[in-house]
Amino acid sequence: MATNADEIRQVKTAVAVLTVCLVRASEKQDPGYEDRFLELLRDAYYHFRDNADGEVISILETLSWTRTMLTGWNNVTGQSDPFLK
Repeated sequence: MATNADEIRQVKTAVAVLTVCLVRASEKQDPGYEDRFLELLRDAYYHFRDNADGEVISILETLSWTRTMLTGWNNVTGQSDPFLK
């Protein structure tokens, strides 16, 4: 049986994966879309990190996981293959 923490992790992962799928599909129709999306994603991350009241770790993790899946870059492990690219 999954714990509450496991369920939250699964939901955050699913949100990141769905977002990557949408970005990959959009990039095919609109070259440059992914770059523009990554800029907005970065801005959103900084906004929540710097301006949000209360606990935002789940938001920051989801945004970070999305970026990692899109780019393959992880600040801890370095570069790997992007998800679905």
